[in-house]
Amino acid sequence: MLEREFAAYIARHKLWSEGERLLLGVSGGVDSMTLATLLLRSKVPFVMAHCNFCLRGDESDGDEMLVRQWAQTNRVKLHVIRFDTYKEAHKAGESIQVAARRLRYQWFARLMRQEGCAHVAIAHNRDDTIETFFINLLRGTGLRGLCGIPVKTELAVRPLMFASRERIERYAGLLKIPYRTDSTNLSDKYLRNKLRHRLMPLLAEISPSFAEKITDNMSNLTGSRDLLDSFVEQEYRAFTEDNGMRVLELDRLSGVEPLGLLLYEMLSPSGFSYRCCTDIALCYRHGKSGRRFFGGETSALLDRGRLIIGDEVLDGSMPHIAVSLTDRKNISDLKPPVGTVYADAGKLDVTTLSIRHAEHGDRMVPFGMKGSKKLSDIMIDAKLSLAEKERVCVITSGDTIVWCLGLAFSDLYKIDRHTTKVAVLSIRPTEDKE
Repeated sequence: MLEREFAAYIARHKLWSEGERLLLGVSGGVDSMTLATLLLRSKVPFVMAHCNFCLRGDESDGDEMLVRQWAQTNRVKLHVIRFDTYKEAHKAGESIQVAARRLRYQWFARLMRQEGCAHVAIAHNRDDTIETFFINLLRGTGLRGLCGIPVKTELAVRPLMFASRERIERYAGLLKIPYRTDSTNLSDKYLRNKLRHRLMPLLAEISPSFAEKITDNMSNLTGSRDLLDSFVEQEYRAFTEDNGMRVLELDRLSGVEPLGLLLYEMLSPSGFSYRCCTDIALCYRHGKSGRRFFGGETSALLDRGRLIIGDEVLDGSMPHIAVSLTDRKNISDLKPPVGTVYADAGKLDVTTLSIRHAEHGDRMVPFGMKGSKKLSDIMIDAKLSLAEKERVCVITSGDTIVWCLGLAFSDLYKIDRHTTKVAVLSIRPTEDKE
């Protein structure tokens, strides 16, 4: 039954054409080993790729060994690469998860060219996309984030998205497919695992068909997103060029509501947040000219009904974040060096850390305070000039500001007597990246 649905799902979503060769990313877990077996039994031509991120010691090596044995037994070509992920993450100023994803997909892209593969097959299942829906919902998202994981992108195809994790495990047990269980999946340390172990069983108890209903809702939302994308594509005619800068003629969009949402769909690829886009719309509606907005390394100037957008880095470059974990007992002096803060790792999800320019309306809970305070007030207290204010950056976890660089650290993440693990956050400018 699973094999028939597998074939039908591939055909319905036109994931690949007959005879096209796939690159299969395989971890050694039940999903990817089952997908390898389904591709083999369906006589789909494919080669395998396994990344050993060297994050779990002997457990990581055991995953690699299992994948090697399966590939040899079934005579499937296998590529294996090992990464010093901690070193790579520190070098790039990224979280471990972000670095691992970047390294994996960069390698996949090289292998696809080398092996002549049309797509990389990823073994995400239906439960994964439902969990992603809730993660995005909790962290704050737009329409695109509520659509879950896409079935097909320019690079990747996900042919197991129709099947629940339970069905995949039953199929693997029936065919005695070998696989390994990542021990980190059993811990509730990460948000995804908390949802998987706590929320999903509760929802299934309340409504046994909740997974099907949410999947249908995500499908409807995907249709709405596609319709919106079509509209946004038409509205891109409002962009013009002026001396190498992109200019958005807002007067041409004045009849659109909600304007902030349309701006977000148009500007989010340049790094502008939804909050920033709604602020742009509000300032435009109230005729406030001269305001500057920031999206990552891109800035925009509102000038008499026009939004002038340029890919620029103000006063040098955006700093990078370096993150490391240590035991509390290793921190003898709670006063960190300049450019570094100590945070309680038990309160902070380092996988969600990101850096951006401060935005209008930002608030945080400064160290030693109980309530939140506007970042603009913190800047006024520090007597920053307008130019200095425009260069202020913040490190965030989800929608919460952890650290306003050079000005304030959040009281929400301070070290206390219950702290056992410390996250050491450091900043360094782009020019030091090498």
